[in-house]
Amino acid sequence: MKDLDCCGLEKNVGTTDRIISITAGSVLLVSSLTSKRISTVKLLASGFLLFRGLSGFCPSYKMLNTDTLEEPTEHLSIRTSITINRTPEEVYTFWRRLENLPLFMEHLESVNQIDNKLSEWRAKIPGGIATLSWRANILKEIPDRHISWHSLPNSDIENYGTVNFREAGINMCQVDAEISYHAPGGVIGENVAKLLSPLFSNMVKKDIKNLKEYMETGNNPAT
Repeated sequence: MKDLDCCGLEKNVGTTDRIISITAGSVLLVSSLTSKRISTVKLLASGFLLFRGLSGFCPSYKMLNTDTLEEPTEHLSIRTSITINRTPEEVYTFWRRLENLPLFMEHLESVNQIDNKLSEWRAKIPGGIATLSWRANILKEIPDRHISWHSLPNSDIENYGTVNFREAGINMCQVDAEISYHAPGGVIGENVAKLLSPLFSNMVKKDIKNLKEYMETGNNPAT
């Protein structure tokens, strides 16, 4: 059975494609309305992008007889390290309490630990347009040394993370973090993952720097 929107249009735009369209359309709309000289081209483009994002229907895809409902993915991995003036035990204990993660990860809205392994995450889309949510399981943990997790199937975003904590001197800890995720490709562009990679890379590296500031000073950089 075909998936139709409220106007009877057959949906052919995938979730990620719709989010990108809404984000780009909103940026164009704001840019046009705040400009001293209103651009008709920008207004038309923003209207089209907002329409395809909100409705889930793209006339161009219809003409090409294609869609992005089932999007292939590209694996991306980000690695970063930092030394914190705290012991590995302190840093690990702080991270292991997953509810603490939004204190230094600016993109996270909340993390709720359901049990010792399972947790539910909510992340903010830039501009406050929407949020993504997913559940993750802790795959492996070695107290004061290592923790890794993976999102559950059918999550809004598929991601994997691993963090190692090791002694780097007296009362010092080196944190080695690797965050991996699957970014969409498909008709919206085989290189979209490469375009998003610098954004996510900077975000992850900033989060780890925020962790250092929070652990060393008590300041909450995420606010």
